[in-house]
Amino acid sequence: MKSLKNLSIILLICLIATGFPIESFSSFGNTKQTITNENNNITILSSDIDDYNKILKNPNQITIIHKSTEDNTLNFYDSYLLKANIYRDNKLYTSHNFIEIPNADFFALQISKDDSYNSTINISQENLKLPNGNYKIIISSNAMELKYSDSSVVLNVSYQDNVPYVPATSIVPKGKTALTLYFPENISNNIYQLVGITRFVNYTNNPHKEVINELQKGPILELNLSKYPAIGKVNYVVHRGNIAYIDLPSSEEIYTSYGSDQSAISLNSFLKSLTSLNNIDKIRFTIDNKVQRTFFDGVSIDKSIPNNMKNKVYLCFDSYTRYFIIDCDIDSITDETPIEDKINKVILALKESKYSGLSSTIPKNVNLLDSHIKNNTLTLNFNKDFLNSFEGNENLQRMMLDSIVLSFTSIDNIKHVQILVENEIISNFTNLDISNPLSRPLYINPELEVNQ
Repeated sequence: MKSLKNLSIILLICLIATGFPIESFSSFGNTKQTITNENNNITILSSDIDDYNKILKNPNQITIIHKSTEDNTLNFYDSYLLKANIYRDNKLYTSHNFIEIPNADFFALQISKDDSYNSTINISQENLKLPNGNYKIIISSNAMELKYSDSSVVLNVSYQDNVPYVPATSIVPKGKTALTLYFPENISNNIYQLVGITRFVNYTNNPHKEVINELQKGPILELNLSKYPAIGKVNYVVHRGNIAYIDLPSSEEIYTSYGSDQSAISLNSFLKSLTSLNNIDKIRFTIDNKVQRTFFDGVSIDKSIPNNMKNKVYLCFDSYTRYFIIDCDIDSITDETPIEDKINKVILALKESKYSGLSSTIPKNVNLLDSHIKNNTLTLNFNKDFLNSFEGNENLQRMMLDSIVLSFTSIDNIKHVQILVENEIISNFTNLDISNPLSRPLYINPELEVNQ
Protein backbone atom coordinates (compact mmCIF):
# COMPACT_ATOMS: atom_id res chain seq x y z
CA MET A 1 0.00 0.00 0.00
CA LYS A 2 2.83 2.40 0.81
CA SER A 3 4.43 1.72 -2.57
CA LEU A 4 1.10 2.37 -4.29
CA LYS A 5 0.76 5.66 -2.41
CA ASN A 6 4.23 6.75 -3.43
CA LEU A 7 3.51 5.79 -7.03
CA SER A 8 0.31 7.84 -7.05
CA ILE A 9 2.17 10.79 -5.59
CA ILE A 10 4.81 10.55 -8.30
CA LEU A 11 2.09 10.48 -10.97
CA LEU A 12 0.49 13.55 -9.41
CA ILE A 13 3.82 15.39 -9.45
CA CYS A 14 4.16 14.57 -13.15
CA LEU A 15 0.72 16.02 -13.77
CA ILE A 16 1.72 19.17 -11.94
CA ALA A 17 4.87 19.38 -14.00
CA THR A 18 2.90 19.33 -17.25
CA GLY A 19 1.31 22.59 -16.17
CA PHE A 20 4.71 24.28 -16.30
CA PRO A 21 6.07 24.10 -19.89
CA ILE A 22 9.74 23.16 -20.04
CA GLU A 23 11.23 26.13 -21.83
CA SER A 24 13.66 28.92 -21.10
CA PHE A 25 13.35 32.67 -21.44
CA SER A 26 14.51 33.27 -25.01
CA SER A 27 17.45 35.55 -24.20
CA PHE A 28 19.01 33.10 -21.74
CA GLY A 29 20.36 30.57 -24.27
CA ASN A 30 20.37 26.81 -23.91
CA THR A 31 23.41 26.12 -21.74
CA LYS A 32 22.91 24.84 -18.22
CA GLN A 33 23.95 26.42 -14.95
CA THR A 34 24.89 23.82 -12.35
CA ILE A 35 25.55 24.84 -8.78
CA THR A 36 26.79 22.06 -6.53
CA ASN A 37 27.50 22.15 -2.85
CA GLU A 38 30.87 21.73 -1.19
CA ASN A 39 30.18 18.12 -0.23
CA ASN A 40 29.59 17.11 -3.88
CA ASN A 41 26.20 15.61 -3.18
CA ILE A 42 24.96 13.34 -5.90
CA THR A 43 21.69 15.32 -6.04
CA ILE A 44 21.83 18.97 -7.09
CA LEU A 45 19.68 21.87 -8.20
CA SER A 46 20.41 23.59 -11.51
CA SER A 47 18.79 25.91 -14.06
CA ASP A 48 18.94 26.78 -17.74
CA ILE A 49 20.81 30.07 -17.16
CA ASP A 50 24.13 30.25 -18.95
CA ASP A 51 25.91 32.58 -16.50
CA TYR A 52 24.51 33.37 -13.08
CA ASN A 53 26.99 36.23 -12.61
CA LYS A 54 25.47 38.34 -15.36
CA ILE A 55 22.52 40.62 -14.66
CA LEU A 56 19.26 39.34 -16.14
CA LYS A 57 17.07 42.23 -17.29
CA ASN A 58 13.32 41.81 -16.86
CA PRO A 59 13.36 37.98 -16.94
CA ASN A 60 10.08 36.16 -17.40
CA GLN A 61 10.48 32.47 -16.71
CA ILE A 62 13.25 29.97 -16.13
CA THR A 63 13.50 26.20 -15.85
CA ILE A 64 14.69 24.77 -12.53
CA ILE A 65 16.07 21.22 -12.58
CA HIS A 66 16.39 18.60 -9.86
CA LYS A 67 19.06 16.22 -11.14
CA SER A 68 21.22 13.41 -9.79
CA THR A 69 24.24 11.39 -10.84
CA GLU A 70 22.50 8.17 -9.79
CA ASP A 71 19.10 6.87 -8.75
CA ASN A 72 17.80 8.87 -5.82
CA THR A 73 14.60 9.85 -4.05
CA LEU A 74 13.70 13.37 -2.97
CA ASN A 75 11.13 13.76 -0.21
CA PHE A 76 9.00 16.88 0.15
CA TYR A 77 7.15 17.62 3.37
CA ASP A 78 6.63 21.30 2.51
CA SER A 79 3.63 22.93 0.81
CA TYR A 80 5.78 24.02 -2.14
CA LEU A 81 8.55 22.45 -4.18
CA LEU A 82 10.72 25.57 -4.46
CA LYS A 83 11.42 28.69 -2.43
CA ALA A 84 13.07 31.95 -3.50
CA ASN A 85 14.68 34.40 -1.10
CA ILE A 86 14.90 37.82 -2.75
CA TYR A 87 17.57 40.27 -1.60
CA ARG A 88 17.75 44.01 -2.24
CA ASP A 89 20.79 46.06 -1.18
CA ASN A 90 22.19 42.91 0.48
CA LYS A 91 19.13 42.62 2.75
CA LEU A 92 16.33 40.08 2.56
CA TYR A 93 13.46 41.94 0.87
CA THR A 94 10.85 39.20 0.50
CA SER A 95 10.37 35.47 -0.16
CA HIS A 96 8.28 33.66 -2.75
CA ASN A 97 7.16 30.04 -3.11
CA PHE A 98 6.78 28.13 -6.37
CA ILE A 99 4.76 25.04 -7.40
CA GLU A 100 2.23 24.23 -4.71
CA ILE A 101 1.94 20.61 -3.55
CA PRO A 102 -1.78 19.86 -3.17
CA ASN A 103 -3.59 17.47 -0.87
CA ALA A 104 -0.79 15.25 0.34
CA ASP A 105 1.28 14.76 3.46
CA PHE A 106 4.42 14.53 1.37
CA PHE A 107 5.70 13.98 -2.15
CA ALA A 108 8.46 11.65 -3.24
CA LEU A 109 10.36 12.30 -6.46
CA GLN A 110 12.40 9.61 -8.16
CA ILE A 111 15.26 11.16 -10.14
CA SER A 112 18.35 9.83 -11.87
CA LYS A 113 21.05 10.85 -14.32
CA ASP A 114 18.72 10.19 -17.25
CA ASP A 115 15.47 11.26 -15.59
CA SER A 116 15.69 14.70 -13.97
CA TYR A 117 12.72 16.72 -12.75
CA ASN A 118 12.24 19.99 -14.64
CA SER A 119 9.84 22.75 -13.66
CA THR A 120 9.41 26.17 -15.26
CA ILE A 121 8.67 29.02 -12.87
CA ASN A 122 7.57 32.60 -13.40
CA ILE A 123 10.06 35.13 -12.03
CA SER A 124 8.59 38.15 -13.80
CA GLN A 125 8.42 41.45 -11.95
CA GLU A 126 4.63 41.34 -11.83
CA ASN A 127 4.45 37.78 -10.50
CA LEU A 128 7.00 38.50 -7.75
CA LYS A 129 5.37 41.90 -7.05
CA LEU A 130 8.69 43.73 -6.97
CA PRO A 131 9.28 47.44 -7.55
CA ASN A 132 11.90 48.56 -10.05
CA GLY A 133 15.44 47.83 -8.94
CA ASN A 134 18.28 45.31 -8.74
CA TYR A 135 17.90 42.06 -6.80
CA LYS A 136 19.67 38.81 -5.98
CA ILE A 137 17.28 35.86 -6.12
CA ILE A 138 18.36 32.63 -4.44
CA ILE A 139 16.16 29.69 -5.44
CA SER A 140 16.39 26.55 -3.31
CA SER A 141 14.62 23.22 -3.22
CA ASN A 142 12.32 22.26 -0.36
CA ALA A 143 13.34 18.61 -0.68
CA MET A 144 14.53 17.34 2.69
CA GLU A 145 17.73 16.07 1.06
CA LEU A 146 18.55 19.57 -0.29
CA LYS A 147 16.74 21.96 2.01
CA TYR A 148 19.71 22.52 4.30
CA SER A 149 22.47 22.09 1.72
CA ASP A 150 24.32 24.68 -0.34
CA SER A 151 22.65 23.53 -3.55
CA SER A 152 20.79 26.53 -4.96
CA VAL A 153 20.38 28.70 -8.05
CA VAL A 154 21.60 32.28 -7.65
CA LEU A 155 20.32 34.96 -10.05
CA ASN A 156 21.24 38.63 -10.37
CA VAL A 157 18.18 40.39 -11.73
CA SER A 158 17.30 43.93 -12.78
CA TYR A 159 13.64 44.89 -13.14
CA GLN A 160 12.47 48.02 -14.94
CA ASP A 161 8.86 47.86 -16.05
CA ASN A 162 7.96 49.71 -19.24
CA VAL A 163 4.55 51.02 -18.26
CA PRO A 164 3.49 54.64 -18.81
CA TYR A 165 3.88 57.53 -16.40
CA VAL A 166 1.46 60.45 -16.76
CA PRO A 167 3.29 63.64 -15.76
CA ALA A 168 2.04 65.94 -13.02
CA THR A 169 0.35 69.08 -14.30
CA SER A 170 -0.97 72.50 -13.32
CA ILE A 171 -3.42 72.63 -16.25
CA VAL A 172 -7.15 72.16 -15.64
CA PRO A 173 -9.26 71.55 -18.76
CA LYS A 174 -11.85 74.23 -19.50
CA GLY A 175 -15.09 73.72 -17.58
CA LYS A 176 -13.52 71.21 -15.19
CA THR A 177 -12.54 71.06 -11.52
CA ALA A 178 -9.43 69.14 -10.45
CA LEU A 179 -9.77 66.79 -7.47
CA THR A 180 -6.86 64.80 -6.04
CA LEU A 181 -8.33 61.59 -4.63
CA TYR A 182 -6.38 59.10 -2.53
CA PHE A 183 -7.04 55.40 -3.07
CA PRO A 184 -5.37 52.24 -1.73
CA GLU A 185 -3.27 50.11 -4.04
CA ASN A 186 -3.92 46.39 -4.44
CA ILE A 187 -0.42 44.87 -4.27
CA SER A 188 1.17 45.35 -0.85
CA ASN A 189 -1.83 47.08 0.79
CA ASN A 190 0.26 49.91 2.16
CA ILE A 191 -2.33 51.70 4.29
CA TYR A 192 -0.39 54.92 4.76
CA GLN A 193 1.06 55.73 1.35
CA LEU A 194 -2.20 55.87 -0.56
CA VAL A 195 -2.04 56.66 -4.28
CA GLY A 196 -3.10 60.21 -5.12
CA ILE A 197 -5.03 60.40 -8.40
CA THR A 198 -6.12 63.69 -9.99
CA ARG A 199 -9.58 63.41 -11.50
CA PHE A 200 -11.07 66.20 -13.60
CA VAL A 201 -14.83 66.52 -13.04
CA ASN A 202 -17.40 68.99 -14.30
CA TYR A 203 -16.94 72.37 -12.66
CA THR A 204 -18.47 72.60 -9.18
CA ASN A 205 -18.76 75.29 -6.50
CA ASN A 206 -18.71 72.58 -3.82
CA PRO A 207 -15.53 70.60 -4.43
CA HIS A 208 -15.53 69.20 -0.86
CA LYS A 209 -18.83 67.44 -1.56
CA GLU A 210 -17.61 66.25 -4.93
CA VAL A 211 -14.50 64.74 -3.30
CA ILE A 212 -16.75 62.49 -1.20
CA ASN A 213 -18.83 61.47 -4.23
CA GLU A 214 -15.76 60.61 -6.30
CA LEU A 215 -14.04 58.70 -3.49
CA GLN A 216 -17.12 56.52 -3.20
CA LYS A 217 -16.91 55.72 -6.92
CA GLY A 218 -13.33 54.48 -6.59
CA PRO A 219 -10.55 54.52 -9.20
CA ILE A 220 -11.05 53.49 -12.81
CA LEU A 221 -10.19 49.85 -13.47
CA GLU A 222 -7.40 50.70 -15.91
CA LEU A 223 -5.24 52.04 -13.06
CA ASN A 224 -5.07 48.58 -11.44
CA LEU A 225 -5.58 49.98 -7.94
CA SER A 226 -7.72 48.41 -5.23
CA LYS A 227 -11.23 47.59 -6.38
CA TYR A 228 -12.52 48.00 -2.83
CA PRO A 229 -13.88 51.43 -1.81
CA ALA A 230 -11.68 53.65 0.34
CA ILE A 231 -14.67 55.14 2.18
CA GLY A 232 -18.28 54.22 2.86
CA LYS A 233 -21.44 56.19 3.61
CA VAL A 234 -21.20 59.80 4.78
CA ASN A 235 -24.07 61.66 6.46
CA TYR A 236 -22.83 65.05 5.31
CA VAL A 237 -19.76 67.20 4.70
CA VAL A 238 -19.60 70.99 5.10
CA HIS A 239 -16.76 73.47 4.71
CA ARG A 240 -16.20 76.42 7.06
CA GLY A 241 -13.01 78.46 7.11
CA ASN A 242 -10.08 76.09 6.59
CA ILE A 243 -11.85 73.06 8.10
CA ALA A 244 -14.03 70.38 6.49
CA TYR A 245 -16.61 68.92 8.87
CA ILE A 246 -17.62 65.33 8.16
CA ASP A 247 -20.40 63.46 9.94
CA LEU A 248 -20.25 59.67 9.63
CA PRO A 249 -22.85 57.00 10.47
CA SER A 250 -21.85 54.77 13.36
CA SER A 251 -23.48 51.83 11.58
CA GLU A 252 -21.13 51.97 8.58
CA GLU A 253 -19.04 48.81 8.89
CA ILE A 254 -16.21 50.01 6.67
CA TYR A 255 -15.15 52.36 9.50
CA THR A 256 -15.78 50.03 12.42
CA SER A 257 -15.71 46.29 11.82
CA TYR A 258 -13.25 45.67 8.97
CA GLY A 259 -10.27 45.96 11.29
CA SER A 260 -7.59 48.57 11.78
CA ASP A 261 -6.24 48.38 8.23
CA GLN A 262 -9.50 49.38 6.59
CA SER A 263 -10.13 52.04 9.23
CA ALA A 264 -6.72 53.58 8.58
CA ILE A 265 -7.32 53.52 4.82
CA SER A 266 -10.63 55.38 5.23
CA LEU A 267 -9.21 57.95 7.63
CA ASN A 268 -6.19 58.70 5.43
CA SER A 269 -8.31 58.83 2.30
CA PHE A 270 -10.64 61.44 3.87
CA LEU A 271 -7.76 63.44 5.27
CA LYS A 272 -5.44 63.52 2.25
CA SER A 273 -8.16 63.95 -0.37
CA LEU A 274 -10.00 66.85 1.29
CA THR A 275 -6.87 68.72 2.41
CA SER A 276 -5.57 68.58 -1.16
CA LEU A 277 -8.15 71.31 -1.86
CA ASN A 278 -6.64 74.79 -1.67
CA ASN A 279 -8.74 76.12 1.21
CA ILE A 280 -8.95 73.08 3.51
CA ASP A 281 -6.18 72.31 6.02
CA LYS A 282 -7.97 70.20 8.64
CA ILE A 283 -10.77 67.66 9.07
CA ARG A 284 -13.20 67.49 11.99
CA PHE A 285 -15.22 64.29 12.38
CA THR A 286 -18.51 63.75 14.22
CA ILE A 287 -20.48 60.52 14.49
CA ASP A 288 -24.28 60.63 14.10
CA ASN A 289 -24.19 64.38 14.81
CA LYS A 290 -22.36 63.82 18.09
CA VAL A 291 -18.82 64.55 19.19
CA GLN A 292 -17.03 61.30 19.91
CA ARG A 293 -13.60 60.86 21.50
CA THR A 294 -12.37 58.03 19.25
CA PHE A 295 -13.32 56.36 15.99
CA PHE A 296 -11.50 54.56 13.16
CA ASP A 297 -10.35 51.82 15.53
CA GLY A 298 -9.23 54.04 18.39
CA VAL A 299 -8.07 57.22 16.63
CA SER A 300 -8.78 60.43 18.58
CA ILE A 301 -11.31 62.56 16.69
CA ASP A 302 -12.44 65.02 19.39
CA LYS A 303 -10.31 67.73 17.76
CA SER A 304 -9.63 68.80 14.19
CA ILE A 305 -7.03 66.62 12.44
CA PRO A 306 -4.42 68.40 10.25
CA ASN A 307 -2.60 66.90 7.31
CA ASN A 308 1.12 67.66 7.22
CA MET A 309 2.53 67.69 3.67
CA LYS A 310 5.93 69.13 4.62
CA ASN A 311 9.27 67.39 4.13
CA LYS A 312 8.02 64.65 1.83
CA VAL A 313 9.83 62.46 -0.64
CA TYR A 314 7.95 61.33 -3.75
CA LEU A 315 8.75 57.75 -4.77
CA CYS A 316 7.61 55.44 -7.55
CA PHE A 317 4.77 52.92 -7.29
CA ASP A 318 4.21 50.47 -10.14
CA SER A 319 0.69 49.05 -10.51
CA TYR A 320 1.92 47.16 -13.61
CA THR A 321 -0.36 49.26 -15.81
CA ARG A 322 0.86 52.71 -14.68
CA TYR A 323 3.64 54.39 -12.74
CA PHE A 324 2.56 56.71 -9.93
CA ILE A 325 4.51 58.96 -7.60
CA ILE A 326 3.56 58.72 -3.93
CA ASP A 327 4.41 61.10 -1.09
CA CYS A 328 6.24 59.51 1.85
CA ASP A 329 7.54 60.82 5.15
CA ILE A 330 11.26 61.08 5.86
CA ASP A 331 11.41 60.13 9.53
CA SER A 332 14.83 61.67 10.10
CA ILE A 333 13.67 65.18 9.09
CA THR A 334 12.07 67.59 11.58
CA ASP A 335 11.30 71.31 11.39
CA GLU A 336 14.56 71.91 13.28
CA THR A 337 16.71 70.01 10.75
CA PRO A 338 19.13 72.44 9.00
CA ILE A 339 18.17 73.11 5.40
CA GLU A 340 21.42 71.63 4.06
CA ASP A 341 20.72 68.39 5.91
CA LYS A 342 17.16 68.32 4.58
CA ILE A 343 18.43 68.57 1.02
CA ASN A 344 20.92 65.73 1.52
CA LYS A 345 18.32 63.52 3.22
CA VAL A 346 15.81 64.07 0.41
CA ILE A 347 18.39 63.19 -2.25
CA LEU A 348 19.33 60.04 -0.34
CA ALA A 349 15.68 59.04 0.04
CA LEU A 350 15.03 59.58 -3.69
CA LYS A 351 18.01 57.36 -4.55
CA GLU A 352 17.49 54.65 -1.92
CA SER A 353 13.83 53.91 -1.31
CA LYS A 354 13.28 52.39 2.13
CA TYR A 355 9.59 51.78 1.61
CA SER A 356 8.32 48.31 0.75
CA GLY A 357 6.73 48.22 -2.69
CA LEU A 358 8.13 51.60 -3.78
CA SER A 359 11.06 52.32 -6.08
CA SER A 360 13.70 55.02 -6.10
CA THR A 361 13.22 57.74 -8.71
CA ILE A 362 16.90 58.73 -9.06
CA PRO A 363 19.44 56.11 -10.22
CA LYS A 364 22.41 55.53 -7.94
CA ASN A 365 24.92 56.77 -10.52
CA VAL A 366 23.22 60.21 -10.61
CA ASN A 367 24.98 62.28 -7.95
CA LEU A 368 24.31 65.73 -6.55
CA LEU A 369 27.55 67.71 -6.87
CA ASP A 370 26.42 70.77 -4.89
CA SER A 371 23.40 72.92 -4.12
CA HIS A 372 22.44 76.37 -2.88
CA ILE A 373 19.34 78.43 -2.13
CA LYS A 374 18.67 82.00 -3.18
CA ASN A 375 15.36 83.88 -3.14
CA ASN A 376 13.33 80.70 -2.44
CA THR A 377 14.94 78.93 -5.41
CA LEU A 378 16.93 75.76 -4.79
CA THR A 379 19.65 75.09 -7.37
CA LEU A 380 20.67 71.45 -7.73
CA ASN A 381 23.86 70.72 -9.66
CA PHE A 382 24.02 67.07 -10.83
CA ASN A 383 26.74 65.09 -12.56
CA LYS A 384 26.44 64.30 -16.28
CA ASP A 385 24.77 60.94 -15.58
CA PHE A 386 21.59 62.90 -14.93
CA LEU A 387 21.16 63.39 -18.70
CA ASN A 388 21.52 59.66 -19.46
CA SER A 389 19.56 58.40 -16.47
CA PHE A 390 17.50 55.22 -16.89
CA GLU A 391 19.38 54.53 -20.14
CA GLY A 392 17.57 57.40 -21.81
CA ASN A 393 14.04 56.20 -20.92
CA GLU A 394 12.14 59.51 -21.12
CA ASN A 395 9.14 57.99 -19.32
CA LEU A 396 11.22 57.38 -16.18
CA GLN A 397 13.23 60.58 -16.62
CA ARG A 398 10.03 62.64 -16.56
CA MET A 399 8.93 60.86 -13.40
CA MET A 400 12.36 61.59 -11.87
CA LEU A 401 11.97 65.27 -12.70
CA ASP A 402 8.50 65.46 -11.12
CA SER A 403 9.65 63.62 -8.00
CA ILE A 404 12.60 66.01 -7.56
CA VAL A 405 10.49 69.16 -7.88
CA LEU A 406 7.64 67.86 -5.70
CA SER A 407 9.99 66.57 -2.99
CA PHE A 408 12.11 69.70 -2.62
CA THR A 409 9.21 72.16 -2.81
CA SER A 410 7.66 70.34 0.16
CA ILE A 411 10.45 71.92 2.24
CA ASP A 412 9.65 75.29 3.81
CA ASN A 413 10.99 78.32 1.94
CA ILE A 414 11.70 76.40 -1.29
CA LYS A 415 9.30 77.52 -4.03
CA HIS A 416 11.26 76.67 -7.18
CA VAL A 417 13.95 74.21 -8.28
CA GLN A 418 16.68 74.99 -10.82
CA ILE A 419 18.38 71.97 -12.42
CA LEU A 420 22.00 72.22 -13.56
CA VAL A 421 24.28 69.51 -14.96
CA GLU A 422 27.92 70.10 -14.08
CA ASN A 423 27.15 73.82 -13.68
CA GLU A 424 25.51 74.05 -17.11
CA ILE A 425 21.93 75.17 -17.75
CA ILE A 426 19.94 72.50 -19.62
CA SER A 427 17.53 73.74 -22.24
CA ASN A 428 15.95 70.39 -23.15
CA PHE A 429 15.26 67.36 -20.99
CA THR A 430 12.50 64.89 -21.89
CA ASN A 431 11.30 67.46 -24.44
CA LEU A 432 10.88 70.05 -21.69
CA ASP A 433 12.67 73.36 -21.38
CA ILE A 434 14.22 73.24 -17.91
CA SER A 435 16.53 76.22 -18.39
CA ASN A 436 14.41 78.25 -15.94
CA PRO A 437 13.53 77.35 -12.35
CA LEU A 438 10.67 74.83 -12.11
CA SER A 439 7.59 75.45 -9.97
CA ARG A 440 5.68 72.81 -8.07
CA PRO A 441 2.97 71.18 -10.24
CA LEU A 442 -0.47 71.36 -8.67
CA TYR A 443 -1.88 67.97 -9.62
CA ILE A 444 -0.10 64.62 -9.45
CA ASN A 445 -0.91 61.41 -11.33
CA PRO A 446 -3.71 62.62 -13.62
CA GLU A 447 -6.21 59.82 -14.07
CA LEU A 448 -6.26 60.64 -17.78
CA GLU A 449 -3.48 62.46 -19.60
CA VAL A 450 -3.94 66.20 -20.04
CA ASN A 451 -2.38 68.08 -22.95
CA GLN A 452 0.44 70.19 -21.53
